[in-house]
Amino acid sequence: MQKVLITGSNRGIGLGLVKQALENGDVVFAACRNPEDASELNALATQYSEQLHIIQLDVSDAASIKASADAVKAHTDSLDVLINNAAVNPGAKASQLGDLDMDRITKILHINVTGPLMVTEAYYPLLKSGETPRVVMMSSGMGSISGSTGGSYAYRMSKAAINMEAKSLAVDLKDDGIIVIAMDPGWVQTDMGGPSASITVETSTSGQWNVINGLSVADTGGYRIYDGGHHEW
Repeated sequence: MQKVLITGSNRGIGLGLVKQALENGDVVFAACRNPEDASELNALATQYSEQLHIIQLDVSDAASIKASADAVKAHTDSLDVLINNAAVNPGAKASQLGDLDMDRITKILHINVTGPLMVTEAYYPLLKSGETPRVVMMSSGMGSISGSTGGSYAYRMSKAAINMEAKSLAVDLKDDGIIVIAMDPGWVQTDMGGPSASITVETSTSGQWNVINGLSVADTGGYRIYDGGHHEW
């Protein structure tokens, strides 16, 4: 049984990761910005009342991040897996030259990049006491610099930055035995990925858990794919 915290857990990939962790018997802290609106998550909390704890967490707000860590500490003194999944897709106004919006790009970078770093810092004390502690920074194939096909500026920038974040954290946390990776979940059929995406949430999340549960210290700093593969930076 693992103790797991997943951000952005009210829908899509985050919700899928929560479901699979619960089915595996893990204790899950499911974090999201507006728990009262997370109907499917609340239904799971009724079904898995001994395993699932819903935590309010807005990754763009420092006070919310601290309060969430305090709430989790009321239940446990350790954390085995932290999955920084919460992120936003900017849409057209932060994607193409000639139609860029500085405020929107800044907001995207704050949520997608600064937020996960601050969340990791807040949960660092719990992770140090975890069993084979692992931190997963949710990236994308669009974060690959060598694989860029242009456009989608804000999203690509945010995921490339997450990759550097994961690599730097892996270096800094290695002596604590904390494994850190960047994860490409694939192109997934979610609200963000759209109905034409190539894989289902279940395919992505089951693959991700296979990767996460198989990690060792030798894997820290990797840029992994849900199917077990490795990305070029």
